[in-house]
Amino acid sequence: MRFLERLDEAKSEYEGIKRRMMRMDTGALR
Repeated sequence: MRFLERLDEAKSEYEGIKRRMMRMDTGALR
């Protein structure tokens, strides 16, 4: 069960990174 906890943690971390990347991309485009 601890594996699922870590998976959820990693997923939320990945989402945050993806959001940051998207923001950086839009900032670089303009």
